[in-house]
Amino acid sequence: MPILTNKQKIAASIWLFLIVYGIDFELFPLIGYDGSAINQIIILFSTLLLAIYIIPISLAIRFLKKQLNIPNKLLIVSIISGGLITGWLSSIGNGLAYSILQTFGFNSVFLQDWEAALTAPFVEEAIKALMAFAILFFFKAFKKETVFMTGLTVGFGFQIVEDFAYILTDASEQIDYTIGTALSRVSGALSSHYLYTSVLCLGIFLLVTKSQEIPKKKILTWAFLPIFLHFLWNSPLNVSSVVSAILVTVAVFLFIDALTFVYPKPNQQ
Repeated sequence: MPILTNKQKIAASIWLFLIVYGIDFELFPLIGYDGSAINQIIILFSTLLLAIYIIPISLAIRFLKKQLNIPNKLLIVSIISGGLITGWLSSIGNGLAYSILQTFGFNSVFLQDWEAALTAPFVEEAIKALMAFAILFFFKAFKKETVFMTGLTVGFGFQIVEDFAYILTDASEQIDYTIGTALSRVSGALSSHYLYTSVLCLGIFLLVTKSQEIPKKKILTWAFLPIFLHFLWNSPLNVSSVVSAILVTVAVFLFIDALTFVYPKPNQQ
């Protein structure tokens, strides 16, 4: 029996094409960067600062993989797809969403304040969730544990590449802000894309499968609150450290609630 069916071979070929395109898309600003040696060192240092959250979250993923019995291949494909496919697709999608908002007559002053809130939460969360479920379909791995971890790693891959893109953007526009941008991305990493996508995917899965394991009210919360929290985080309503702290606290408790649900109970281990 062949390792891959013809349909899987086609899907794998498309996946590989999207990955290769994503590598070029994400690295093009760096390849074309002609700043001074000092500026390039600043970019490198700023990028390395992301390890402050990348290493701990990676270790946590490794721990959860063992506890939830998740195949390595599923997580590897997920994090690569999250980083090198969903990022550039979301960039295109956000641009299209912005054009649609302009078509509906929203003025530039309004969009300057609200664009990030009205585009990214809906476009990015939809694309990440679709990618996660495409991976799950390919591997035929539809269980609550695999859904949660696939969403988590897709979101984590997206998060890393997005942070890198922010650093490169600032470096090309105003190098003085680059290290500050990196630290800002690190400070917001606790309740970022890995969290949104893991909870969202779990909520959608339980909703579609009409799960009776937990109340439907909680399932709906998991399916919609990540998008709303993303919206609030990107909106002008997030105007102070107090508001940010409240949003992070709610998001983390939401994640812990979902994780508690998928985590094996003592008598199941």
